[in-house]
Amino acid sequence: MYLPRTFDGAAHRELTLSLMRTHPLATVVAEIDGELEIAHVPLLVAHDEPLCLSGHVARANPIARHVLSRGAVTAVFHGPEAYVSAAWYAEPRTQVPTWNYAVVHARGRLERLDDDGLRAQLDEMTRAFESGGGWSTALPGHELLAELRAAIVGFTVHVDDVKTKLKMSQNRSLEDRARVLDALAGSSRARDGEVAALMRRIA
Repeated sequence: MYLPRTFDGAAHRELTLSLMRTHPLATVVAEIDGELEIAHVPLLVAHDEPLCLSGHVARANPIARHVLSRGAVTAVFHGPEAYVSAAWYAEPRTQVPTWNYAVVHARGRLERLDDDGLRAQLDEMTRAFESGGGWSTALPGHELLAELRAAIVGFTVHVDDVKTKLKMSQNRSLEDRARVLDALAGSSRARDGEVAALMRRIA
């Protein structure tokens, strides 16, 4: 990932963890037999330190074979993002539009979960994402749940490298940055408000 020092979020460890937890649907990228394989997988932050992620894929997914070989993957977490109009700058005629965004790349090696670990992971994911919807892994019958578990492969990613890019107008003047923040905060689009909040957080 191209990461100019101005946008490097290495100093924002808690923010990095927050981005992964708030935007858990990761793009998982692996090189398998010389080809890139990409999957979109919800991942939990299983441990903060050392950082470990947890998820599962369908057994038919090529990533599942990569799990069995303890291959390397990069999980990309896409945080808040928003268009930035050059019209918001103090001198719009000499500027061009851009995009503000936050993204986390977490690279590490896969390790397969055994059945007990997979069951625990499914319970944890349900608690994390169900949000009072009323479903739990206790609802399906034991045989059905065992059949469904057999169709997936659970894994952890032992992360050895994390890069966080926070492109939030840090390269602009204080006046332009304030103008961008005000424009985004005043927008009716929810994503714009998220970016404005993140700009305030790293100011």
